[in-house]
This record gives sequence, C-alpha cells and structure tokens, in this order.
Amino acid sequence: MRDSIHNKILFYEPINGFFNPNLATSKSEIFPDAHGNFKKSVSTNTPMMICIQVGSEAEDLLIEPSDTIEVQIDLDKATKGIDRFTVNGRNAKGIELYNNSFYPIGRKIDEFKGLLDSMRYKNDYELQKIDYALKKIIAPFDSLLKHNLISNNFYRIVSNDIKGVLLTSVVEYLFYYQKKIRINEVRKIVEGIYREYPVTEEIIKSGVNGHTIADVYFDAQARKYYSGYYLPDSIMSVNGKKIVVEQNLLMWLYAPAEVQEIEWPMSLIGMKRIFPGNFSEKDIDAFLTLHPNSPMKEFLKPPYFADDQKRKKWQNDSEIRFLDSSLYNDISSLIVSKFKGKRVLVDFWGTWCIPCKLEFAWNFKIDSFCNKNNIERLYVAFETENTKNRVREEAYKNNLTGVHIVANKNLIVDITEKIYKNKARSYTIPRFLIVDENGKIVNSDASRPSSYDKLFSELKLAFMLTY
Repeated sequence: MRDSIHNKILFYEPINGFFNPNLATSKSEIFPDAHGNFKKSVSTNTPMMICIQVGSEAEDLLIEPSDTIEVQIDLDKATKGIDRFTVNGRNAKGIELYNNSFYPIGRKIDEFKGLLDSMRYKNDYELQKIDYALKKIIAPFDSLLKHNLISNNFYRIVSNDIKGVLLTSVVEYLFYYQKKIRINEVRKIVEGIYREYPVTEEIIKSGVNGHTIADVYFDAQARKYYSGYYLPDSIMSVNGKKIVVEQNLLMWLYAPAEVQEIEWPMSLIGMKRIFPGNFSEKDIDAFLTLHPNSPMKEFLKPPYFADDQKRKKWQNDSEIRFLDSSLYNDISSLIVSKFKGKRVLVDFWGTWCIPCKLEFAWNFKIDSFCNKNNIERLYVAFETENTKNRVREEAYKNNLTGVHIVANKNLIVDITEKIYKNKARSYTIPRFLIVDENGKIVNSDASRPSSYDKLFSELKLAFMLTY
C-alpha cells in the first residue's frame, strides 16, 4: 500500500469537536509500514466525523466510542482519483452509501433539484413539499436503520447533514438568485424553514457540510439587522481598538462564541485561498482581537494562510484601465472603438455577485493563456452609479488585469436586448463572451474560467489557435 505522490495518508481529526475537512498538521500524516498497514487511535466521548485522504481522494467516516473500523485503500486507484476505499465495521454500509452516493452532495438529488426548480418557477416554497422531498432523499438511510445496518447516531448525524445542505441550497437561492420576491417576504420564508428544521450545534460540528450550513444560517440571522440583499463590512471598537470585519465574514458575529472561534477562521482561510488579494493580516487581527486564544490560531499563518507570490508579481506587472461609462451606450460601439482588430474575452460581472467573484480565483491561468495568444480582457460591471468605487476596489484586490467599464443604464438595456435577447433588462451573471478581431461576437455564452479546458477549447476554436 503506497501513495505514489506523497507516500503517506492524511488523517483529518476534528478541531474542538468541529469537523475538519482539510487542515492537516504533522500529526495528521500516516506512513504505512513495509506491508502497507497502519493503525490510528482516536480518543472521543461522542460520535464524530473524520476524514482520510490519499492523493486527491478522500473518505469521510463516522467514529463512535469503542468503534474499530477497518479501511482498505487501493492507493494505485486513489492517487489517480478513482473510487478506492473499502470500509468494514459498524456503519460500513452507511459510510459507503454516503461517500459514494451523497457526497459530494449532488450525485443523487435530482428529485430534490426538480422540486426546487418547480418551486422557483412558481415562487412556491411550501414546507410540506420540501419535507416530502427530504424524506424521499434520506429513504435509503431509513432502510439501513430499519435493518440495523447503521446506528441511531449515524442516522441522525448523516440525515441531518443531508437535509441541512439541501435546505441551505433553498435559502441561498432565495437570498442570492431569485428576483421576484421582496426581501421581507424572503426573510419570512427563511425563518419558517429554520423554525421547522433548526440548525443545532451537533449539525454544525459533526456533519460533513456543517460549515456550509452554519455559514448560510448565520448569514440569514445577520440579515435581520440589515436592509437589502447584501451585508456590509462592520467596523467595531474592542477595548478601544478599531477592527473591521469583512462583509463575507460578518455572519460569524451572529454565531455563538464556540462556533465563532472555529468556523470564522475556517471561512477566512478558505476565502484567502479563493481571493488571496482580498484578505490579509488585518482580517486575522480582527478575529484574534475577539478570540486571542482560539485553537485555530496556529492555522492563521503560513502555509495555511499565506500570500500568493505569483499573484503579487502578477499584480505588480499588470495594467488595470477604466473607461468613462458615459461614453458607451451599446456593446458593439464599445468593442469596435476600444478593441478594433483585437481578440477579446468579455466578462459580465458585479461586485454584489458571489458566483462572479468566485470565478476570479481561476483568472491567473486564464490571463496567462490570453497573454500568450494576444487576447484582451474586458470587464463590464453591472452596477449602480454609487458603487463605482467598489468596482475599482474589487478590480485591484482581485488583480483583474484588462479594461473595465461600469455599465450605464443604456448599455445595460443594449446588452440585455442583444446578448440576453429580452427587453425586460433581465440578466444572469457571470456571463462570458468571445469576440473576434472583426468585432463579431462568436460565442455569446462561453464557459466560465473555472471550466479551464472547456473555455480554452472554445477560445482555440474561435480564434483558430494551435496552443
């Protein structure tokens, strides 16, 4: 049993009882002996989820007091990203079902997605219908429990985890994506969901999706105190010291202290990986001012929280240009006047659009490809007049090299008519266009940067590139 990449196995134990999916220390490393065997003892008084990772493959296991679980790992398959774990012991059937069918969440929830799509279409979020869908989805675990193939603890933790993450998808949609329901009505629907399905400490600590569930839940709690769909940065004074809690971390101020001191830095570390230019020592300082003795303190430093030197160099060498918004009322004249004879990749985005900002994490490779093939980047921000400064700030934070414009009302109308083919100024972002040297839009709905090869293939096809 050998990991040809690292010759080791990573074992992620909970941190203060909270599920830990990817923060490893030297104690997390397991090196199999000459026969490929290893043992790992874990001390616990309560059921808890642990994670074993080999190469790019991971398996989540529920450990209960006095349990002995045997895990067989085909490392040749595991290092190639192929399913490879065999589990024996209590809850083995449940562990296999959960890892192979329900996690990552999405493999077996088509029925729930269908119901969610129906609810979205009709703006009908009846709890009775949601409950029916959830019961159907966890039915396989009901069967395992009935035949004593899983424990009551396993059933409770896993079923709550699955229900929680699916309900989270409903809440996220209501807050971020639907456009028809007023914010006050959205809050009432969300409050009803959480009354019926409370988010407990056990769900947050034990479930594989506990962090995501908690993130959205406390975000919803914070929204009770703010108008609009998006939270602001928060400026606080703690013992006379001024600190700023970034808007994407604000929800943790509404969580209990025990949850705050683990999940807040979990979010901060995750956000740093996605948006390295947006988070720095000031965000660590804000957290440690409130929780100076947090067990997460050791993770708020390299290599877990570190500057990306490649991105720093890229930012120093880059050029970020802004156009006068008032000069351009249609997308065609904008492209022809500024990019005549040039290839262009256009990005429609907004500072308020989380999926848009998530795509920026992949820009380093996309920009490298564009530079090698003389492809310009144009960013069109769908914003209001009073958020122009925010666009500039986000552009520099995320190293958005290229040309930027904040779309005025006329430009938005033109784009929605020409690109989205409607006259109601209805649009979804992010959206990407590929424009050739003649100013012709050859792909009006290109793949996202996160697709990597798919977008590269579309660019190669559009511009007849061999690279």
